[in-house]
Amino acid sequence: VRDYLFLLFLYFINVSGRCLNKMCHYLGIDVGGTNIRAALIGRTGEMSPVLKERTSREGHGEGMMEQIISMCRILTARTSAVAAGICLPGVFMPDGTLAHATNLPTGSERLHIVEQLRDVLNIPVYGENDANAAAFGEYVYGVGKGVESMYYVTISTGIGGGFIWNGNIIRGFNGFAGEVGSVLVTEEEASFRSLAPGSAEGCSGGDGILEKARKRINCEIRDAGEVFQLAQEGDEKAAEIVAEMITGLAKMFADIACVINPQRFVLGGGCMRSEDCFFGRMTELYRKLVPGSLKNTEFVQASLREPGLLGCAAIAGKGEKYV
Repeated sequence: VRDYLFLLFLYFINVSGRCLNKMCHYLGIDVGGTNIRAALIGRTGEMSPVLKERTSREGHGEGMMEQIISMCRILTARTSAVAAGICLPGVFMPDGTLAHATNLPTGSERLHIVEQLRDVLNIPVYGENDANAAAFGEYVYGVGKGVESMYYVTISTGIGGGFIWNGNIIRGFNGFAGEVGSVLVTEEEASFRSLAPGSAEGCSGGDGILEKARKRINCEIRDAGEVFQLAQEGDEKAAEIVAEMITGLAKMFADIACVINPQRFVLGGGCMRSEDCFFGRMTELYRKLVPGSLKNTEFVQASLREPGLLGCAAIAGKGEKYV
């Protein structure tokens, strides 16, 4: 019995020493349809240089998985990690598998990515939806600090979101909570990709804006940024598309506010680089749409350069409870 207690004592000393030490690190891995990014992150948010690779399209996810493992091994060759967090554009199911990752080379197939990484790295691994991870990153390290309830929305190629309440990510019964790109905001008859007709993503997401611009203005327009630029230069059709975006976003935020009444909305994503085109007008319209008690909801721009990676590290740290 004494030997057993002594070994148990040594184990707790080892574990607590790893994480009470300021050099304790977590692996953060942010997997997207275009790029994979990974870094080592300390408890207070300090980050190693970020590794970045184009997401492999080989096989049904085998090439992507090999990339992830290789990047993790490069990062931990000299500095060990006590746990890892990984985020992807999909929904983690109750059994730990990833589903609905339609922007990844796996398509509709279920991914056992957390289990695979855990077996290879031999450390705890925590998986999360990419928007939820970015939301948690902003909550822990960014503009969400000290806020009881915060709703993060990324306005980029698509639209995603994550709700943080008292330090907890609200995932919903099947993990679908926060999928605000599917909120209906218009009376469109045609669907945008696999989403229902009239969805916020089709109306106000980057690809939705691009698709409209190619139909109405010029088929050679490359991205939503060009549409914003044209609108600022006085192009009437571009201005019309931006106005539709503003209306769609204002309605989406009004719907969210009426259901969960967050203290603060945090907006991130690539489209926020053109926030001068729409942000002020959107928040003004929002306040016209909501009841009086919701008009004071805060709208702020996300502050972190790597919210997904930092969120992954924070989730891993929370899972380990910083023991």
